[in-house]
Amino acid sequence: MSSGWSNNTNNGWGSSSRGHEEFNERLLERQNDDALHSLHGKISALKNVTIDMHDDVNTQNELLSKMGMNFDNAKDQLSGSMRRLKLMINTKHGKNTWTIVGVILVLCFLVWLWSKRS
Repeated sequence: MSSGWSNNTNNGWGSSSRGHEEFNERLLERQNDDALHSLHGKISALKNVTIDMHDDVNTQNELLSKMGMNFDNAKDQLSGSMRRLKLMINTKHGKNTWTIVGVILVLCFLVWLWSKRS
């Protein structure tokens, strides 16, 4: 039963159909290559961003460690100062010193009030 159409791979369209298929294949291959190149660029950019983030996190961790040590040192120094202040307040000489400091503060406050009225 032959209907006049050839039953080969070009389905009766002849060599122009084969050329069209080859053109489509090359076009698709080129589009795939372009998409692959674009994807490679995006992956490289993402890699650079993650490397920068890693470096930034390491820098911030070092800064936080140094801040933690500085706070620990400040806490130790403040504790020592408070201990010495308590010792000074408990002595008679220390109480006299605080009395003098209090009188000076009251005098400064009174001078300040007097200067505001003028």
